[in-house]
Amino acid sequence: MTSNLPLLLASILTASALLASAPSAASASTLALAAPPEAPIPKRLEFDVGMLVGGLNMGTTHADATGLAVNAGMRLGEVSILGELNYFGIQGAERGTMTRVGLTTRYSLVPLGDPKSFATSDLWLEGGIGWEHVAWRSGGVLDRPDLALGFGWQSNFVMDKHSDHPRYLGPYFALRTLIGQGPATNEEATCGGPCDRATAPSTTDVSFMFHVGINWGRMSF
Repeated sequence: MTSNLPLLLASILTASALLASAPSAASASTLALAAPPEAPIPKRLEFDVGMLVGGLNMGTTHADATGLAVNAGMRLGEVSILGELNYFGIQGAERGTMTRVGLTTRYSLVPLGDPKSFATSDLWLEGGIGWEHVAWRSGGVLDRPDLALGFGWQSNFVMDKHSDHPRYLGPYFALRTLIGQGPATNEEATCGGPCDRATAPSTTDVSFMFHVGINWGRMSF
């Protein structure tokens, strides 16, 4: 009986150690199952080529404008960050050109479709800042910052949908407004139409543009 005592004590200690480690292993398994690794935010290269058509207000001058728009940047999930380059021809009482560079952020309000399905679309809002340089043919320039606000719809047809890096191609349509500070004037308070109190002309210029073009994208991972 005495000779079996060390063996009995060893068995008791081993069983105690196993019982003590069992909850820790169960807890680790529970944590592993409860916290799966997060999927990375999808990243997509974006490139737009399109046309802008509308009217530009610059102080007391209103002119029709038609131009080329080129955007390039990156889409991170539902947010796109794009650099912009616009070039307009201006035609009104005076003729000229406008070059604009800017930075715009778009947020997809209603993404539709699986990113790897044949077709997807988005309804988005956009906002950004830019810098305008207007050069009049008969002489004179106007340089000023602006604020761009708009909304649009974009449709993409997916190519290489079974690839890890599918490509996208499709049209987009948008309405945009440009808000800028008008040039300084010495005009006195006046009535531009029927009124009961004369005021100085507004120094804030608001222009509206219709934006249409083609979007190309490629999922980076």
